[in-house]
Amino acid sequence: MTKTLASLRQGLSEWVGDWWSGTVDSGEKNFLNDAALADKRDQANSGQWVLFVSGTTSGTDDGQIRLIDSYSDEDNKYEIRWRRPLSADLVAAVVYEIHRYHPDDIKRALNFARLSAYPYIYRFIDDSTTYVQESQREYALPSSMEGSPDEVYITDTITINDEILENNGFEDWDSSSDPADWGTATNLTLAQETTFVWEGNNSCKCTSTAAAGSLPQTISSASAYAGQKLTFSAPVYANSATRIRLSIYDGTNTTYSSYHGGSGWEELTVSATMPASPSELTVKVEVAAGTAMVFYVDGACHLWASRRKPSGTPQPILNYRVNGTLLELPHCPATGRFIRVVGKGLLSSVSSDTDEMEVSDPQTFILYAASYLYLLEQSAARKPTDSTEIYKEIGRTQARLAQLKRECGMESKAQLRISPDWGV
Repeated sequence: MTKTLASLRQGLSEWVGDWWSGTVDSGEKNFLNDAALADKRDQANSGQWVLFVSGTTSGTDDGQIRLIDSYSDEDNKYEIRWRRPLSADLVAAVVYEIHRYHPDDIKRALNFARLSAYPYIYRFIDDSTTYVQESQREYALPSSMEGSPDEVYITDTITINDEILENNGFEDWDSSSDPADWGTATNLTLAQETTFVWEGNNSCKCTSTAAAGSLPQTISSASAYAGQKLTFSAPVYANSATRIRLSIYDGTNTTYSSYHGGSGWEELTVSATMPASPSELTVKVEVAAGTAMVFYVDGACHLWASRRKPSGTPQPILNYRVNGTLLELPHCPATGRFIRVVGKGLLSSVSSDTDEMEVSDPQTFILYAASYLYLLEQSAARKPTDSTEIYKEIGRTQARLAQLKRECGMESKAQLRISPDWGV
């Protein structure tokens, strides 16, 4: 389970007892009115901070923070003022928060606490992406993992082919000349066809000019297929040889199928392995320049993404060794299997309100206590000659944090390196 920065900021503010969120009734660039402030437990005071969360004009002041200069409840207006004006007048229903600590300090405290409270709070790492290479015993540990893994397993694999082509059957048409999900054709006139079909109810009739042409489809999130083998196939009907072929483009390189032989229906196929960082993934049915011609692409196109997936019961590996960021296995596993690594990682840092940290109750209490301790220590550092009460609060918070670590700290899994034999 995760919590957003907005949720964590509220939780920490509730922990220290100063949470307040309201909506503006009216206001201008340097003040707001909110009748609900009459019910605020602790009066808003100068030296506190107001954060404008959402709803400002065109969003221009969303996220802005101002130091409160004064608070007034005269004439039941319940008004907060600040000196540095916003870029636009406030309007009704703007959501705002009031904090004792600067919201940026709250964010820094949460990000510091995720480090200082480790390993009592951590992100559970269960990584099965390492593929066994031939005659290899050393493998890089996941970059998100801290220290040594708690458990290491070896798992068998199966190969899965995922269909990633949209409207691969040409069954859906936005109009009689525009197949859904396919891109704009170049030098081709398209038409929905129901007579010349290989499979299903429809195919795509393509009438070419003398110029080279193509019918493309660009796949979203090309990076998701990094390193995967892709296979694009399509039944094509044509009576002209060496004119029509398929292609796969990865943003840098294009891989082609062989040309159609010109003898009616033929199924063309092309395969390509995606690079580590493909910038694009586009497949095309292409026609070379020549005399005008008609051909048909049937509703049985496929673009398969082949990937390996862990399968079966994981078997623990015993007596593995860790050398820095490398995992050394006691033997060379059989090629075609996956290494599963289980361990701990730091919680993710948060920057924007929608960023998430992998923490849930009751471990959030440890995070809040450690964050509050950070804020107290920063306050004491800023006012070293006037911090007697702060140091008392620091002592109380340290004791509370220690108790929470004992009662709510996450338990580490026992490591399995117990066998004297270097085997599975």
